[in-house]
Parts: sequence; C-alpha cells; structure tokens
Amino acid sequence: MKKNYYAKVLALTVAASMVSVPAFAEEGDGTAVAAQEQKKEGESEQISKDSEKENKEQTIEEETLVNRVTTQNALEDEPVALADEETQGEIAINSAEQIYALARALGSNGTEADYNMVKPAVATEPTEGEDADTQADEATTLITSEHKTELQTATYKLAEGANITLNDQNNTFYGIPNFKGTFDGQGNTISVDFDIENAQLTKTTEIGCLFATLDGGTVKNVNFTGTFKMKADVAKSLQDIAVVAGLTTSGVSIENVTSDVTMNLELKNTWTSAYQTWEKTCVYAGAMVGRASGGSDKLINCENTGDLKATYKDFEINGGCRLGGLIGHAYSGVSFENCKNSGDIDTSESGDTQTLVGGMVGSGSNNVYTGCELSGNVKGSGGYAVYAYPSMGEGGEGNILVATVSGEAGQVIAYGSETKTIGDDGKVTFKIPIENKNGFVENNAFSYEQYLTVNGARLDWYNLDNTELTLKLDSADAGDLSVPFQTERDALEIKGEETLLNIQKALNEGDHDAIDALYALRDKTVAEGGYSEAKAALQTAYYKLGNDVTITDPAYTGIGTQTVPFSGHFDGQGNTVTLQPARQVTASCYGLFGYVNSGANGIPEIENVNVVVNAENVEVSRSASEVGAFAGRIVAGGLKNITTTVEKLNVIGKADASLCVGGFAGRASANSMEIFL
Repeated sequence: MKKNYYAKVLALTVAASMVSVPAFAEEGDGTAVAAQEQKKEGESEQISKDSEKENKEQTIEEETLVNRVTTQNALEDEPVALADEETQGEIAINSAEQIYALARALGSNGTEADYNMVKPAVATEPTEGEDADTQADEATTLITSEHKTELQTATYKLAEGANITLNDQNNTFYGIPNFKGTFDGQGNTISVDFDIENAQLTKTTEIGCLFATLDGGTVKNVNFTGTFKMKADVAKSLQDIAVVAGLTTSGVSIENVTSDVTMNLELKNTWTSAYQTWEKTCVYAGAMVGRASGGSDKLINCENTGDLKATYKDFEINGGCRLGGLIGHAYSGVSFENCKNSGDIDTSESGDTQTLVGGMVGSGSNNVYTGCELSGNVKGSGGYAVYAYPSMGEGGEGNILVATVSGEAGQVIAYGSETKTIGDDGKVTFKIPIENKNGFVENNAFSYEQYLTVNGARLDWYNLDNTELTLKLDSADAGDLSVPFQTERDALEIKGEETLLNIQKALNEGDHDAIDALYALRDKTVAEGGYSEAKAALQTAYYKLGNDVTITDPAYTGIGTQTVPFSGHFDGQGNTVTLQPARQVTASCYGLFGYVNSGANGIPEIENVNVVVNAENVEVSRSASEVGAFAGRIVAGGLKNITTTVEKLNVIGKADASLCVGGFAGRASANSMEIFL
C-alpha cells in the first residue's frame, strides 16, 4: 500500500528562503588550509579531531539543505492539498471525474482508489518495488469509514476555469449521495448534459445532476446550465428528481444557486399491484430540489430560468406527481428568501393524470416566502388547479407576480390604478403583490376582481378553472370574460328546488345540462370546451334565496364535494330550506351543503338561512361519512346567523362504518361560525 502524507508548500517555501546554503570550498583553499595546519606547532591532536568533526557536520548540513530544496522543486510541479492553514480541510474540484469518484466513495461500494481520486492533492511516498499491483489493490479495497466520513463532511470548492460538464454516465451517475459537507462553486458554472434513456426505477430513487441526497450541509455560489432529459418506467415508490439535489433532509441550505437547465421528463407508471395508496408510485421534480423533507431547509437567493416539462402517464394517485419551479414538494417549515422563477412549468401533456404543479413549488405545507418573484407560466393536467405560490404560510412578505404584457406600441395597459403604455420595445411589466392574509392568499388564483386591462378590455393571468397561469401575456388575448353570478349585485336568485338541484349537479358532477340551465338564467351560453371553467365560476359564485324552498327529490344530497367544495357566497335572506326527501337518499356527505371549504378562488361565506331536516332514510355510501342538517362537512368558511331544526334524521350505515352525524353538521372545523340549533 502507498503511504500518504501532506506537503505544506507555503511553510516549506518560507523555510527554504530563510536558510542560506553555504558554497562548497574550492580546491585551492583546501590545500592552503591543510598546509597551515601542518605548520602549526603545539596544537593538540584533539583540536585536529574536532576540526575534522566540524567539517563533516557542515557537509551533512549542506547535503540536507540541498535535498530540501530539491524536494521543494519537485513538489512545485505536483497538485497539493494544502496551501496554508486556512485551507486545511478544503478540497479543490477540478474535474467531473472527481465528482463521479465522490459519488462512488459515498455510495455502498466506494474504494480507496475513489478516495485518492477525489483528493488528488494527497501526495504519495513511493515504496521500493511498488508497481501496478499496488494500485489494483487500492481499486478493490473498500474505502475506510474514516475516509468516507472525511469526504462526506468536507468543504469542496469548484476551481476557477474547471469547465466541468456532468452527464449520467450511461445511467450510472444519479448524483452524489449522503452528502453533509459544504460545496462552494465560487461563482463558477457546471454544465449539465443528462440524457437518461429507458431507465427502470424499481425502488425509491433520488436523482440529481450534482447531488442525489443532501443530509444537511450547504450548497452555494454555483450556476448550472444545459439540458436534463429522462425517459423511464416507474415501477414503485417515490422518485425525487432535480438539477441540484434529488432529496434534502436535516436543515439543508442552498444559497446563491442558479439553474438555466431545460428539463424534459417522460415517466410512465408500470406499478399495477392492488396495494394501499401509499405503496403506489409518486414523482417529485423541480429545478433546485425534488423533495425537501428537512423542516428547516432553506433556499436563499436562488433562481431558476430553465423551462421544466414533465409528462406523467398512468399514475394512479391523484396529485401524486408534482412539478415545481424550485422544489417538487416542500415539507412544512421549508423557507424561501429572495428566490425567483422565470422558467415555464408544464405538465399539460400528462392527460388524465392529476398533477400538482406550481410556480415556486409543486406542493408543500405552510412554507414561508420572503421577497420572492414568479414570472414564468404554469400549466397543469387532469383538471387540478395550479398555483403561483402553493402552500404559502403566514409570516412572509414582499412576494410578487411579474406579469409582462406584449403588444403594439401605444396600447394602454392597466392594473388597478396603475397605467402603462406599451413603447417601442413592445411590452410593459407589472408587479402584482401576493400574500397570505388570514389564511387566504390573494392573487394566488383566479379572481373576478383582480385583472389587467388592455384599452379597457379584461386580461386575466389565471384562467377560470385555475389550470393555467400565464404571466407572459399577449394583449391580443384581452376580451369580455362573460361569466355570470360573480358579484353580489349579479347574484343568482334561487326560487325553487330545481335550481338548487342544478347547482348541486353543476358543482358535484360537472353536468353540462345543469350548467347550461344556470347560464340560461342570464341568457348566457358556455363556449365550446369551456365547461370546466364554467364549473369553477359556479363554485365561487354569488347566490341568494328568494323564498322558502322544500326539497323532496332524493337525488339532492348537498352542494359541494371534497374534490369540489362549495366556496362561494350564499345569502338565505332569512328564508328556510326544508330537506324532506320522498324516499331513501344515498350519500357520503349529506345536508343543504355536502362539503364546504375554501377553494382556489375564494373563501365561502354563508349567512341568514334556516334549515329544517325531516329525512326518514339517509343511507351512507362509504365507510367514513358525514351527515348533518346544514352540511355534511365544514372545513373552512365564514358562517353567520344559521338556524337548523331536526325533525327526523335516520341514518343507515354498515356495522363497521365510521359515521359523523350532527344536528348542524356531521363534522365541522371552521373557525368562524354563528349558528342556532
């Protein structure tokens, strides 16, 4: 085995420069000295011996100094690990091969040869007879735990002018795993050229162009550019995919990192087992991180400018596949400070696969954004809504949407009281604030009251059903929204059972005939292909009860479902709705309202209504059901001045069913309610 040692070049150089190497004596001088010594009388033999000893010691000193200088000259041509004490523990990255070796070293089969490749600055002291057999021995010797920990926790710096390009090494490099140290790009750029073909993902897999997994640690001051293409069959479990890191845990910090990598994922689910939902396949993808699971993970001054596209085919879990501009899925507590995304995010070719897609993250939980900007377009699939800032929690401030309108010079574009005229460059830009106010994020979805205008014509950045967010707008798309029932003044007045039943069918089922019937009340028609948007508009519309109404049709079970909750405005004006089905009703949620919750476009407001229930037989259709006079389930909403009277409510369910039955609601968790039983 080779013996490793460190060369401290600076210290050695200083030592060499401080010592003057004596010149060797010339031959003539030596003869004169000898003659003088012979002529000296009375000198003892001891003096002669002392002189001889002194000359010998001087010769040894001279040879030592010459060897030191020779060693220094040799080392100047070799890579070194340490320049001075300040750089101890730092490893310079000069090549892609070092990164691939680090990935192997931190994996399960790393070798001592990988260790020495990561640290080329480790010099070797050759031993007599050393040959290729010794190097072969290193290549098969597993890395020691001490060396593995050293590499795992070290500080790495990307060398200036390293010109590194990373690729997937024929499906064998998916990033550095289990990294806990610091990676400082020092402002340099890593090129990415990933083209993963026909991969078979049969277990949980983390894929990153630089890191597979970050377990704590810091990545900073590095830029990425290039392309990331991937075609794969996903046979099981979670897949975390990103440019920087597939998965992060334990408080990772990513600072001053940019990505201009174009991503195109084509993933197909091949998992057909009938196991529980959590056994099935999910994919989380983003530019910075696929899945950020560390509760204190943070992104600071990070920006994505690359377009991200993912096509997810045949995935079974609704919302199981996610794509975000920065992070695919961000767990609670993950924060963003001064981060930007201008890349377009797109899963629209995923067909019926219902994806969670967002400008900053695909999905998350109570994430804090501060001083962030979104200017890229977002498209989803499967009818799921997209959001600019998904899961925005309270506490952040200064976040904006940057809307750019392109058009003809001279066109006047306005947002609220702010007006701009398109100049010769053909565009104007508006900064639209977005923040969490009391649990509702303004401008994070379509709003009837928030929009731009082009010479007075309306121009929205969200479409009505929130499946598209367009921030790179064209003035030619401005026009009349032509959607009824979106203001209190234009509220739909309910005067009979048929109208209530049509509202239920329109929201709960998306029934086209029911939507047409409601639009006809305003002499409106639904444009071709516009029923999804019409349904979304009715979900948050304004309604008022014109008189008392009795419902006897057993098809009526309540307005709103868990997937499409009622999130509009309903004023009973003091009138009464009586639920008195003529025969047995079958429902999972039953009441005047089936499911009440905030939707993409608003928070429900229901007030001034009396409900009487006289139901002989309400049979629940699933093992977990909620039944009440006013609503089956209430999650959120402002409810005021509501009275319920239960004359009879007979609920039928299986012996092992989990039922929630109440005089007001089967189950309620809303914060603001004023009711009378």
